[in-house]
Amino acid sequence: MSVARRRILDAIGRALTLFALLVPCVAVADWTGPSVIVDAPTGGGAGEIGIGRGDVAAYDETPRPLLVADDGTLVLCDRVNQRIVVLRADGSVRNTFGPQQLSTAEAQGWLRGEAILFGTSVLTKTGDVLQRYALDGALLATARKVGGSIAGLTPDGKIVLRESGPLFRLFDASLVPQSAQASEPALLWAFTTSSRSRIVRDVATG
Repeated sequence: MSVARRRILDAIGRALTLFALLVPCVAVADWTGPSVIVDAPTGGGAGEIGIGRGDVAAYDETPRPLLVADDGTLVLCDRVNQRIVVLRADGSVRNTFGPQQLSTAEAQGWLRGEAILFGTSVLTKTGDVLQRYALDGALLATARKVGGSIAGLTPDGKIVLRESGPLFRLFDASLVPQSAQASEPALLWAFTTSSRSRIVRDVATG
């Protein structure tokens, strides 16, 4: 186990700049600098967080995103260890879980796609597989042969995927496709409302 400690920080300037460019609705006026919310050792054991070393620190594979639920629960996508780490608001580990009902190849790509909060569950998109997991690790639903990328959530609880061209497809909570439309529906963006993406910075302490 590495003696280096990994501190999960509230955000870094580059991430905020990127959000400002891509998502103009994100407000950063109250930015006061990074703050530590989780301090955990690196590795693959219980309570540890995986870090994939790159040629330089900028290319390290770090856990992301860190999703924050309304009740303060933290959902950390540990891509190196291919698992989701659910933490309490105080940063202590509540439970961890890995992918279910995926092939070996699909499981290797799990969490390297997309992950957002959907109420008290997590939506993941791996290739053409869309899945919904409860925070205790139970697999709630799976949909296959789903194209496009997750665009967001509608105010009435529909999941919106952006497919090729100007086509958007809606799914319900059971991941059953509902409709397709050529115009973007009104979206409730997960990372600006019920959850927020966070960035991981490496802070070595020894």
